[in-house]
Amino acid sequence: MLLTQQLAQQAEGLIGAPVLEIYGSTETGVLAMRRSAKEAAWDPVSGVRVESVADGTLAYGSHFHSPAHVADQIEIDATGSFRLLGRSTDMIKIGGRRASLAGLNLLLQDLPGLEDGVLYLPATMNPTERLCLIYSGPTLNRAEVEQWLRTRVDPAFLPRTIIHVDKLPRSDGGKLPRHALDALFAARQRRGKPSGSTGET
Repeated sequence: MLLTQQLAQQAEGLIGAPVLEIYGSTETGVLAMRRSAKEAAWDPVSGVRVESVADGTLAYGSHFHSPAHVADQIEIDATGSFRLLGRSTDMIKIGGRRASLAGLNLLLQDLPGLEDGVLYLPATMNPTERLCLIYSGPTLNRAEVEQWLRTRVDPAFLPRTIIHVDKLPRSDGGKLPRHALDALFAARQRRGKPSGSTGET
């Protein structure tokens, strides 16, 4: 689980020192670091080089058997630093844009007024399908949700549908099974409720 910038800033405020986050894998050990309170990009540690490939990342270094394959998708900039896009199996593509669904949901934790919620991509096989926000707790204003998200994500990942439920179907371990979200979305489709500015849309 990656640190959010807000949590890293809170930690730095409490301890009065920089908080450095480490990125790596069991096979490679440490590959990169960042100061999460101030930086979104990761800097490879000395002697490490990373390369983006179709099914993840290849890492090269002297302290592990190279090249090592890591399942994370990355975006490398001109300086050699990189941003984590997400696990290969977690990536979604909408309107020609790619993003990590887990990363989008991590961002969602900071949405003002949200008690519990998840972004979900319905498996409708529709090439123009968009994300759906399913949430519980106090009713959210759709316009305010979209305004907040618009400054943080590509417009392609703004939720087209917003569903308000009494409680999200989390397992005892806190997970949200895909089949349970499919069932919630299917029930909403059967009801065919019209769009509105708040609540279920």
